[in-house]
Amino acid sequence: MRFKALFLVVFASASLQAQQTVADSVISLYRHRMDSLRTEQQKRDLGASRVSNQANFNPYFYRLLLPATYYQSPMQQAFNLGPDLCYSPDYAVAANAATGSALARMYVAAPWLVVRTEEEVMGEQGLRDDVKSPVDNTVKLADKAVPVDLGSEVIEPVEIKARRPKFWKVKGNGSMQFTQSYFSPNWYQGGDPNYAALAMLTLDANYDNKQKLQWDNKLEGQLGFQTSDDELHKFKPTSNLLRATTKLGYKAAKNWYYSAQVQAYTQLVRQYKKNSEEFVSDFLSPLNMNVAVGMDYKFNSKKNKFNGSLFLAPIAYNMRYIRNEELRKADSNIKEGKYAYHNFGPSILLRYHWDIVKNVSWDSRLFFFTSLHYVNVEWENTINFTINKYLSSKVFIYPRFDDSNKRYAYDDNERRKHGYLMFKELLSLGLSYNF
Repeated sequence: MRFKALFLVVFASASLQAQQTVADSVISLYRHRMDSLRTEQQKRDLGASRVSNQANFNPYFYRLLLPATYYQSPMQQAFNLGPDLCYSPDYAVAANAATGSALARMYVAAPWLVVRTEEEVMGEQGLRDDVKSPVDNTVKLADKAVPVDLGSEVIEPVEIKARRPKFWKVKGNGSMQFTQSYFSPNWYQGGDPNYAALAMLTLDANYDNKQKLQWDNKLEGQLGFQTSDDELHKFKPTSNLLRATTKLGYKAAKNWYYSAQVQAYTQLVRQYKKNSEEFVSDFLSPLNMNVAVGMDYKFNSKKNKFNGSLFLAPIAYNMRYIRNEELRKADSNIKEGKYAYHNFGPSILLRYHWDIVKNVSWDSRLFFFTSLHYVNVEWENTINFTINKYLSSKVFIYPRFDDSNKRYAYDDNERRKHGYLMFKELLSLGLSYNF
């Protein structure tokens, strides 16, 4: 059986003409080795005292004398891009390399001759019973092996689906916050029971083709009410906003984009004066729109804990439209018979998100616009405290400076306490969900 395996190995190697040189080298080395062993045996029989170092017994060719077996080392040697060890001056290295080369070519040319694996050989009974631990010489080719039946043919056609990359990224956040306070009629400090609710919705749809073009879209809505001591209106708005922002950018440098931006915002419901039917704002009264062209710088920290964008526009168009006739008359900037007024000037918009610590984040928006007649600065800050997936607490801080209308600083020709500087703050606890 051993000689049959040897014959099949030599036959499989010799069948490949391009590999004939290595195969001949194996046969030549094997014949030379057999001659050396015969000479050595004759010397031993004659009682020779000196043995040649080149004729020492060794196991280099034992794999050729065993039944055809699949070993790991020939395949490792076949994929080695180093020098050909078959022609190494070291006899042992050359013998092992030549044997491995012949076995590798047999695996390719006549794989049906292989009847067992190296693991089976190593698991057989050895010459020493006390050696139980096998040598770990396996090579891990992949993290996860997929079983394949090489004996069966694939009849059904293989369907390959090519999927386009997702250029759109859509996300949103919705929350409903509540506050409540109660005072008994005889509470020693006095006080009025109060209920408040705040609903907030933010939607983002951003396009990025991973090359040059980016298109960011954001829709924001806020609507909140609280009970009041107003005799005519038991519920008064605390938050009242509908705002849409779209920005189209074309990459100019690493983080810079040529950009055009449009943002528009208005109120959702009417806001009345206390104990009066006179209202100070309404839906589309006013409607503010800002159109700007400039450069947009996008930044992002290493672990994405701090990210945002800074939009710089040397020239921007700003429009304020008032649909309601009564409110138009109260605005000194709108001429009689007109519905809006227009201004031009520089504009800046900074947005950022900062994960301060785990479950605490800060979202901010800073907007600046000025013309020859007025200055408008808005700084919105929302600090989110995440309790779990559905519960959160929010702190909303909103300072604003706007000297575009005298009624912001004067009430019946009497100057208000803070002038054109306004301030708003909300603290709430309730439901929140990201999607």
